[in-house]
Amino acid sequence: MNEPSVPRVTRQPAGRSSREHLLSSLARSSPDHTHANTEKAASENDAFLLALEFLRESEVRLRLALDAADMGTFLCTIRDDRCEPDRRLLALLGLPPDRTFTRAEILALIHPDDRARTTEAFVRATVPEGTGTLREEIRVLHADGSVRWLSIAGQTAFKEIAPESGHGRTRRAFQMAGVAADITERKRHEADLVLLDQIADDCARLSSAEDIIETVGLRIGAYLQAPAVGLAYVDESRDEISIVHMWNQAGAPTRPDVVRLSDFLGADVRRSAMAGETLVVHDTDSDPRTDAEAHAALQVRSFISVPFVRGGAWKYSLGVFDSRPHRWRHHEISLFRRIADRLFARLEHAIAEQAVASDLRDTQLLRDLSVRLVSESDTQAFFDAIVAAAISTTGAKAGCLQLLDGGTNELVLLAHHGFDPRLAPRFARVNTSSPTSCGRALSSGLRAVINLDDEAGRDATGSLRLLIDAGVRFAQSTPLTTRAGHMVGVLSTHWSESRHRLSERERRFLDMLARQAAEMIERRRHEDALRESERRLSVELADTQLLQRLSAQLIEGQGSGSLYETLVDAAKSIMRSGFASMQMLHPGRGSSGELRLIASRGFDEAARRHFEWVGADNHTSCAQALKTGSRVIVPDLLECEFSAGTADHAALLAAGIRASHSTPLVSRAGKMLGMISTHWTTPREPSDGDLRLFDILARQAADLIERTQSEDALRRSESQLKEADRLKDEFLATLAHELRNPLAPLRTSLELIRLPDNT
Repeated sequence: MNEPSVPRVTRQPAGRSSREHLLSSLARSSPDHTHANTEKAASENDAFLLALEFLRESEVRLRLALDAADMGTFLCTIRDDRCEPDRRLLALLGLPPDRTFTRAEILALIHPDDRARTTEAFVRATVPEGTGTLREEIRVLHADGSVRWLSIAGQTAFKEIAPESGHGRTRRAFQMAGVAADITERKRHEADLVLLDQIADDCARLSSAEDIIETVGLRIGAYLQAPAVGLAYVDESRDEISIVHMWNQAGAPTRPDVVRLSDFLGADVRRSAMAGETLVVHDTDSDPRTDAEAHAALQVRSFISVPFVRGGAWKYSLGVFDSRPHRWRHHEISLFRRIADRLFARLEHAIAEQAVASDLRDTQLLRDLSVRLVSESDTQAFFDAIVAAAISTTGAKAGCLQLLDGGTNELVLLAHHGFDPRLAPRFARVNTSSPTSCGRALSSGLRAVINLDDEAGRDATGSLRLLIDAGVRFAQSTPLTTRAGHMVGVLSTHWSESRHRLSERERRFLDMLARQAAEMIERRRHEDALRESERRLSVELADTQLLQRLSAQLIEGQGSGSLYETLVDAAKSIMRSGFASMQMLHPGRGSSGELRLIASRGFDEAARRHFEWVGADNHTSCAQALKTGSRVIVPDLLECEFSAGTADHAALLAAGIRASHSTPLVSRAGKMLGMISTHWTTPREPSDGDLRLFDILARQAADLIERTQSEDALRRSESQLKEADRLKDEFLATLAHELRNPLAPLRTSLELIRLPDNT
């Protein structure tokens, strides 16, 4: 506002105020004074000048007061639609001096949310029927882009105007004078208190750290205009920062749960954090304390981080993050520090409560599993429950349980949950060469933890890439070890986030679950062994009873043909084979004799014709047994050297035979009598128990053949004796007849001589 021009006047004498000097002058100019008229006029002029001087000094004092209160003034001429802020008000708005504005230009400086309200207040203050007073607190846009709060007080001046009709008078506003004070700090303080009260209320009604961060993070993010707020756990011994909970604005980038501390902050910053100092970074690209490239990978460009130190260790950090450069103001940093100081105690308490609740829940889960371990009859259901418990206690995406096959030293998939079913065939069996965590655990016998993103580049098998494509980024495998120290399998869990931090609590519960799974597997194996033993005893009893019946039949002397068939059936039953055969040796055929097929089971007609006669020069197990005189076992025909590439080998495979065994039938005197053989459709080697029972059967078969051969020899001898006796009787009858008529032969001879042909 332009200051009025006034003439210079002589100031009042020292020690007297302008007001006193003015009163004195007025007294001298009163009607009671007896000076001359000229002196009276001079006195009146002096009084006027003194009054102006008083007003000028009052204005100076007012301006000093306005300066001290950081206030500005304005004068609005309503008829001309002009507003003249003084230098102070222009400075508050960051505008150059000596500017005037139209009403539209003034509205453009007001925050959009306050424009309508300000316009309505101005109209109410300038209408004739209004109070003429304007009092508002509004936000204005500073030239630097910030928002300031102003408290505005204005008074409207009205003129009395006679209407053209001449009847009555009306009021019309012609100008408004006012003051404006910057109340930004007060408003910020009030807003800060409101935010702190809201956060306190949130903390009072929310119980979990995740809910607190989610709710409070939304408030902080909106207040500070930042897209992310998070609580991180700091483990300096492992050089890791792991996100405990993170609030992200919709559309904000997601970030890994675990990162290396040294990748982002230098040693100096870490020492400052240990001292409890707040870390403020306006732009990671220009701040020498941070690694710009590492932060760029996380799409973090600026942040405020408040450390929480407990017991001399940096445990947690509460941070607000922005993916853009952010010039954090002093009051924002101070406010966030106050919020962090309030939140840490509540968050620590909530985390502790949650840990206790989780421990209680997981302990109850372990107790239930222990009860099921004793009473559960469905072992598959128990293993499924173990996998579900491992996923629940660790927050994993998926899990699986694998059983160790001692014969092949491979892990066989027993139960799984959370995986794409299409992956199951690929990982149905895993050996020590597998780059997966379970393959490493199998190889080392210890818990294996891998970050798939780090290892996939070195995996030539592509197994890790398959898991990554299925959403797995981190995995651990815990061996299942019995109380005797034997590894029986592996329990694995998998997470979707990279660099997951496996806490001590998770490790402890995984170990307990692994122990329960190992005990169930061991118990199942004992039960399976017991059932197998019972089954074997039952089978051996049945086989023994079968041998007893065969012995009874041999004693009763039933027909040999039917007994041969019974022996073949018994051989097939004892050995659990698909084929069985019995051959009798004919020593007179060939140099070493030949075996003739006398009974068989399972062979087709072509096989029976091919193997009807077998000599020592053939390429079968029975031919080898005939040649060596001892038992021959061929566990797998595809690996049999003496048979490979021969017609016999092709005939056996064509019949569906993959394994065979032959036991010689030897008389009690040690004479080879024949052969009894069994054959299987899959590679197989008979057990010692099976062979012991089979030897008893072979003894019975040899006795049967020997008895049959003895009976045949006896029958042949009896037949020969009967034939000799018949011939003897015929000779004696002829001789007796001839002796009764001795001349008959002579007469016959003479008659023959006389015949014409004999001359």
